[in-house]
Amino acid sequence: MSTVRQFTDELFKKLPKCKGDLIPNAPLSIHTRFKTGGNAEVLFMPYDVDDLKKFIKEIPADVPITILGLGSNVLIRDGGVRGVVILPFRFCNIDVDKENKIIKCGAFANSLLVSHIALKNEISGLEFLCCVPGTVAGGAVMNAGSYGDDYSKILISVKTINRFGKEKIYTKEECNLQYRSSSIPKDEVIVEVSLQGNTSKSSEQIKEDMEKMISNKSSTQPITARCAGSSFKNPPEQPAWKCIRDANAETLTQGDAKLSDIHSNFIINDGNASATDIEDLGEKIRTKVYETSGIMLHWEIKILGDR
Repeated sequence: MSTVRQFTDELFKKLPKCKGDLIPNAPLSIHTRFKTGGNAEVLFMPYDVDDLKKFIKEIPADVPITILGLGSNVLIRDGGVRGVVILPFRFCNIDVDKENKIIKCGAFANSLLVSHIALKNEISGLEFLCCVPGTVAGGAVMNAGSYGDDYSKILISVKTINRFGKEKIYTKEECNLQYRSSSIPKDEVIVEVSLQGNTSKSSEQIKEDMEKMISNKSSTQPITARCAGSSFKNPPEQPAWKCIRDANAETLTQGDAKLSDIHSNFIINDGNASATDIEDLGEKIRTKVYETSGIMLHWEIKILGDR
């Protein structure tokens, strides 16, 4: 029996009872766009918010927790993730206040679905969400964006559960949304996101704009590939893809990990790439760009777990 398995058995005994699903050594590759990586030591899928509150309140303070969404911007390392990975997939409600143009979403609500519900209710301002993969919780945490808009323009507040099992609400100002980042505490679990739309467009214009965005994305990004979106944040000097192209790093590979032929800021799993292959390729790209231009690229993909 391996050391990790023994530790998992010890951890499992420490965990409180719950109504949701609690799975030891759970594969995480099936929950990510890269379709690679290791296991969660323990995967917890809460039944509801009360179940989550109780679990977090009673879990030992020294047990690390990691929150996972749709895996659209995540690389799980091959060694897996120690502690408890929380996957709140049941928190996917979407409630519309049409009069005030407010949409309240469960943390696991899909951004694409939210954009279409906004369209159905003639709420504008959320069109860009049709091109932002992942959950609204993940979108808020990283201030995700597309086509000139991001969550800083639509977020009202997020509701979280902290390590004491208490609800907290953070306003947009308190979230301090910056380029692909926020100050939302990483050890708190988002359970609800409130978004503000407007009435600046007709439903016909909303639909037309969304169709244009989707069409453009389909022709300029590898949306069907096993990838996690943009690999690197855009530095102040110029777009990341241009840094990579100017450094002649587009042909770099590592195992079955390579850069997309469609967009050079998208690392893809082009076969059976391991998470280590993907991460190592990214580091090779960062090194070559820095050696060529002096520009240091920073990962936009969230890298989790042990190598």
